[in-house]
Amino acid sequence: MVYKILTNSLTVSICLMVVLVVGFVISAFDLRDHYPLIMTSTETPGKSERSPDLSNVVDPEIYLMEEQVEQIKEDQIDAFSYVAFNPVTQQRFVSHNPDEKVPIASLTKLLTAKIALDTWELDDRLVVGGGEFDGLEWTLGLEEGDVMTFEDVLKAMLVSSYNDAAVMVATNYPDGYGSFIDEMNDRANKLGMLGSNFTNPTGLHDDQHYSTANDLVKLVKYILVDRRILEYTNSYTDEVEIERNGEILKVGLLSTNQLLGTDPYIKGLKTGYTKESGPSFIGYYDAGEQNQLVTIVLNADEDRFKTTANLVDLLRASFR
Repeated sequence: MVYKILTNSLTVSICLMVVLVVGFVISAFDLRDHYPLIMTSTETPGKSERSPDLSNVVDPEIYLMEEQVEQIKEDQIDAFSYVAFNPVTQQRFVSHNPDEKVPIASLTKLLTAKIALDTWELDDRLVVGGGEFDGLEWTLGLEEGDVMTFEDVLKAMLVSSYNDAAVMVATNYPDGYGSFIDEMNDRANKLGMLGSNFTNPTGLHDDQHYSTANDLVKLVKYILVDRRILEYTNSYTDEVEIERNGEILKVGLLSTNQLLGTDPYIKGLKTGYTKESGPSFIGYYDAGEQNQLVTIVLNADEDRFKTTANLVDLLRASFR
């Protein structure tokens, strides 16, 4: 039929070239790599130079609503409470016990860091002082009179989760430690975190210090607006300086997030652990643009990182 319409060999050649080009484009489209929800630490990304296509996470017609995730059973996730959601599209994929009030340990430091970032410039200098440092566990080893830049304090608090760094923030806050705690609760209230109460900047256990997975969803959305926190929680190692008695001490930092460096898409956020809270972890996965995932795992039965990876794997399987 086509050849009957064509009137000369030149026209035939042109049409054949068009057909070949169109056929090549269609073949290339059909052979595109298709990526699952999020790759976990047990897999490696493909060699394609383009960003992984996680569009199925945000497609309004096929995204996983919480009530649709029937494949994920409660006994498959070894944690008392958990939530998984996309912070860009606001889509929630799954949750369990999201409104139960629980101790959250060092996840508290995300709020501490955000308030601090709203208070100081990175090169401001903070000084150690006050009785609030007495009896702290898991510390950088700060002593009375030590001086650090705010940025180094922030690194110590977010990378290695040192408690004395968080206390240093609160004691240097305008009007003091108590004023900082008041600001934590005021900020939480403004965010709608009505199931939360804070009594310290560290997350060390106190019966009146608690939050919920749903409240932490609100906190994470809030801090993701300020990408600086992500920059620090995405660092596996770092170094800080402590000025002590006229000398400079350099201290190396190692992240408490064991998923960093094992998964190409994990970019933070924060670990937490006390005997009362159990192992907890907020994970942030970023595959570009709208393809983002946040997992909140509270009081994991055993390994919080394996629990997080398992949750992500189950979500991926639910999309297949």
